[in-house]
Amino acid sequence: MEEEVEDIISRTLQLPRSQRQTNIESEVNSLFALLSRQIRDYQFIIPTSNLKISEKFKIGNVKFEIFTQYQLQKWTEMFRDILRNNPRYIDKQKKKFVSSIKEHSSNPLKIFHALRS
Repeated sequence: MEEEVEDIISRTLQLPRSQRQTNIESEVNSLFALLSRQIRDYQFIIPTSNLKISEKFKIGNVKFEIFTQYQLQKWTEMFRDILRNNPRYIDKQKKKFVSSIKEHSSNPLKIFHALRS
């Protein structure tokens, strides 16, 4: 994102002053369209021991689901893909991150899932 904004500024400054306003408006609209395509729904896992549900349901824009082994696998794959494609971390940092996720998120969720089954 930061690089895209820097590119817009660089390209705009190379134009004659009379063309800058139009260019900025066009570039910002393009950037907005790009960001809109990249925005996804947020997902949170919040274990609750006193909420018993038999099927998923929605309240407003919030969807409640029973946490399953499939969802655990889906979240694990998502973290793995995000991390694999992240050029900002070296392998050692990636391994440390994976260990931290397993310790603080994945393992407790596995236990929680086992208790509910």
